[in-house]
Amino acid sequence: MNPMYDFTDKEIALIDMAVIAIAQVTNEATNQGITPPDGLVEAIQSTINKIQQVLELRNQNNEQFEALAESLNDVANVGNLIANSHPIPETHEYN
Repeated sequence: MNPMYDFTDKEIALIDMAVIAIAQVTNEATNQGITPPDGLVEAIQSTINKIQQVLELRNQNNEQFEALAESLNDVANVGNLIANSHPIPETHEYN
């Protein structure tokens, strides 16, 4: 399976909210003079950035899929119009 799609949209949103909450708590602690462990702030920001990239890529893929599905519907509709607009003569000859 494609690892990008192992998580559902709701799961990714939950992870995103959790990491943002951790970032907010870390910022509050820093503002109160508490020093976070080395690298924590950078790791949090890196994680948020990566989640945002995944969300953007998934949105692009979803939009491309919807556009493709719509164009296929258009092709089917045109095909139906063509098939229904001209009577097809019946023939009993088989070559």
